[in-house]
Amino acid sequence: MATLAALALGPAARGQGYALWTFNGAPASSTGWAVAGLGDMNADGFDDVLVGAPQAGQARVFSGATGLPLFTLTGVAEFGVAVAGTGDADGDDIPDLIVGGPGTAADVARTFSGANGALLFDLAAPSGSGDFGRSVAGVGDVSGDGVPDVAVGAPRFAIGSGPGVARVVSPVGLPPRTSAFGAGCPGSSGEVPRITTGGGNPSVLVGNPNFRLVLSKALPNTISHLVLGVSDTVWVATGIPLPIDLAPFGLPGCPLLVSIDFLFLDATTADGIASVPMPVPAVPALAGASVYFQGRVFDSTGAITGGLEVVL
Repeated sequence: MATLAALALGPAARGQGYALWTFNGAPASSTGWAVAGLGDMNADGFDDVLVGAPQAGQARVFSGATGLPLFTLTGVAEFGVAVAGTGDADGDDIPDLIVGGPGTAADVARTFSGANGALLFDLAAPSGSGDFGRSVAGVGDVSGDGVPDVAVGAPRFAIGSGPGVARVVSPVGLPPRTSAFGAGCPGSSGEVPRITTGGGNPSVLVGNPNFRLVLSKALPNTISHLVLGVSDTVWVATGIPLPIDLAPFGLPGCPLLVSIDFLFLDATTADGIASVPMPVPAVPALAGASVYFQGRVFDSTGAITGGLEVVL
């Protein structure tokens, strides 16, 4: 008999609920081993549902409006034993999700885009741990950077039982040889917008098509722009030394820290996040070179990030 997962809404009487949808799985798939609410993945006004089927190595997202599958995620055996919604981890205003795949030689937990099911990033097991990915959860913004974080459990040692470990991980941060510098200006909320990176390391030795810059802690639903420069000491096009006080541009006390060589326009989401794709090509000759970034959010009080140096 096929396994199934049923979604119920509120008791009509004690011990009774109204079935809205029943999601049937293939024989021996263990469909329904783990389930989670995700929020509205496809912008139809209805929240959607994530269902794990670990014996099939799958997790499926179902529409809350129609009960039909939106997309299927696949992995190794036991992938789907733990599932959770994460909130918007990649700054596209659509909630994302995490799926655990423990019980193999390479225990993993994977975070996927809620927009299309694309892999956002893998979380690898801590050294010596076992069953990493046996439990997963979205935990909100633990780090205070404006981007939701995730937690992953590994309840035993790599061999045999043990004390276990749980790890909280941010989808954004500063890769090795990346450093923040200078001070920004606060927005109308009183907080200075933050600039970090996502998508892995910016290595020009192998390239990284998923690398991106992330602005957060910003005014929601407004225009933003990201400056990319080749210098943090001089505005190359003008020869003017940096930093420059932006008072003449209506931003007194706010510094320009980066040469304005390339400008990328974007907009913040309802959570105050802007994510700007910045694919890194495989050009080994550029190894060791630095590029510099600074962001501005169009807020009534300025809202400028500090600078960020990224060593390729």
